[in-house]
Amino acid sequence: MDRPAVLSGVLLLIVAMAAGFSRILAYANTGRAMTEVLTALSDDPTVVMLLVIALLLIIGLFVETIPAMIITVPVHFPLGEEMGFDPIHFALVIVAALVPALVSWLPSLQQ
Repeated sequence: MDRPAVLSGVLLLIVAMAAGFSRILAYANTGRAMTEVLTALSDDPTVVMLLVIALLLIIGLFVETIPAMIITVPVHFPLGEEMGFDPIHFALVIVAALVPALVSWLPSLQQ
């Protein structure tokens, strides 16, 4: 009966740390820096979208889905605005790219 409480506490701690780290990244203007780096690699929106998807797939292997979204969305959304992506479509791409992390062979909290 104590196991669900412990697991909930651990998940809450992970989400809280991810939110704090996300604020640090936003304060450091990491989103603008990522936009500059990825647009320097390619000006084609399709290539940039594929690079974002690849990055999210890699992040999703090592970080749980919700904390990964909390950390990466503030970093990636300036890029989406710069490239002219629809915000709803870009959000769905981010979620779809992180879904394989739920079934990956490297789950971070699966016991």
